[in-house]
This record gives sequence, structure tokens and C-alpha cells, in this order.
Amino acid sequence: MLAQALIFPHFDYCSPVWSNCNAENCYTCTLQILQNKLARVLLSADIRTPISDLMNALNWNKLNKRWTNHLLLMIFKCLKHDGPSYLHSQFIFTHDIHSQRTRSQSCNTFAIPSWSINPWKRTFYYRGATV
Repeated sequence: MLAQALIFPHFDYCSPVWSNCNAENCYTCTLQILQNKLARVLLSADIRTPISDLMNALNWNKLNKRWTNHLLLMIFKCLKHDGPSYLHSQFIFTHDIHSQRTRSQSCNTFAIPSWSINPWKRTFYYRGATV
């Protein structure tokens, strides 16, 4: 589709940056409204048609879901050494921290640093470890 070729790259560009915006930031809301309006225009749908039906008809995901998929793909690439090396070194498994046998050690979970400030919780490393 022409819309997917011309408009979706603008939604996906820097998606790790867009996806960490907090609820007070209206950029994500504005971009989601634009995607909804695009779906209504493409399907010539009425304003009362639920947006979930339009997204299913077009086989599209909402932007937050798309951005989460891109985040998971980037983490996968980092772990498989296909991504930048400086990103790979930031992810630490719990079994690399200590040698004591724990339940999380056998699950291959990431170690989450215990920072209590909110800006840290919006970073790529924190979101990647908690997703």
C-alpha cells in the first residue's frame, strides 16, 4: 500500500525514542490520532466505526504495539551481536552478577539496576530489561 510505504516510515523512525514518551507528552497521542485518521480515510469509514475494526481490516497494529515490537527486535539484535556493541554491553544477565543459584538465574532474565528516578525508567536499557 502507498500509505505503508510513505507514512509508516515516519511513524517507525526513531521508534525507541518515541515509545519512551510519558503520558504527559502528547506526541504519541498525536501520532496515534494521525494513524487512526489515515485508517478512516483509506477505508472511507464513518466516524462511529470502532478504530479496532479498522485496524483489523487493514492488518495494522497500534503505534504502541509497533514500537514495542521494534524495541524487542532491537534487543534481540543486541543479544545476538547484530546490533551496536555499546548496546550489547549494557544488558547484563542475572547469572553474570553472582554465582548463587536463584530462580531468576535459571530463567535468563536481565538484571535491572535499582534506580529510583523516573527519567532512568524511560531509557532503552531499563525498558529493554523490563519488557
